[in-house]
Amino acid sequence: MNDRAQSSVEAGRVLHGVGVSPGVAIGPAHVVSDVTIHVPSRAIKESEVRGEIARFEKALIATRSQIREIVKNLGDGTGETGVLDAHLMVLDDRMLIDDVVRGIHDGLQNAEA
Repeated sequence: MNDRAQSSVEAGRVLHGVGVSPGVAIGPAHVVSDVTIHVPSRAIKESEVRGEIARFEKALIATRSQIREIVKNLGDGTGETGVLDAHLMVLDDRMLIDDVVRGIHDGLQNAEA
């Protein structure tokens, strides 16, 4: 246990959150706050649009495959896959996909932008 986690335990700190799957977990909590995520944004040329859309579609396929593999490995179907099922639904959301493709095509921006 690191020093920060140890001091939280010693202080009797109570953390509140939202449960996203059934069951109880006991162990050290890793508190993440004030996290800044840098999303790389770059302009692309019109000649790169088709390749950028293909890269985005390849990423969707790979991500779906990875999530399905995790779900398969969870096994017995006791309801522990709900969050992952929701992620799969997002990956199949036509409006979201169309918005990204439109941003690539019309905005000449990379998929992450």
